[in-house]
Amino acid sequence: MSYRGRLTLFLLIVVLPMIAVTVLVVHATAQSRNRKADARLAEAIDTATALYRDDSGAAKRTTKRLGKDPSFGAALSSGDSGQIRSAARSQPADMESTPSWCATRAATSS
Repeated sequence: MSYRGRLTLFLLIVVLPMIAVTVLVVHATAQSRNRKADARLAEAIDTATALYRDDSGAAKRTTKRLGKDPSFGAALSSGDSGQIRSAARSQPADMESTPSWCATRAATSS
């Protein structure tokens, strides 16, 4: 067998399968990275959705409580932003109706 024939045989038996394996490994690692990123994004979406539900429920409860307060209604009727702010802050702060981001900020600033 000539040198050229041996070289061709070597390329077909050794080099070509190595290239194919390399391509498959690169493809598999890329898919693995994508799956990990997708799992992290899904987890973040679940967390964000839970926080949104909690905060929207807290906002709804706070709005109902403020709507029933006559001093807050009078402050709104006056149109004075300072009086509105003061009336809103005079409300008792219960942690159940405080949005989670407010509770976190209050806990870290204390």
